[in-house]
Amino acid sequence: MEDNLNNLINNIKIQIKLYLSEVGKFTSYASTLNNQTKKIDLIMAHDNENDSSKMLKILQSSLENDI
Repeated sequence: MEDNLNNLINNIKIQIKLYLSEVGKFTSYASTLNNQTKKIDLIMAHDNENDSSKMLKILQSSLENDI
C-alpha cells in the first residue's frame, strides 16, 4: 500500500512537471506573439506618420499652387 501511495505521488509530480513545461511553452509563445504585435504596431505607426507627412506636403503644395 505504501508503494502504491509513493507511485501515485511520483506520478502526480511527473504530471505537474509536464503541465508546468506546457505552461512555460505557452508563456514563451504568448511573449513572442506580444513582441511581434508591438513591432507591427510600431511599423503601422511609422507608416501612418509617413502617410500623414506626405498628405501634409501634398496639401501644402496644393495651397501654394492656388496662391
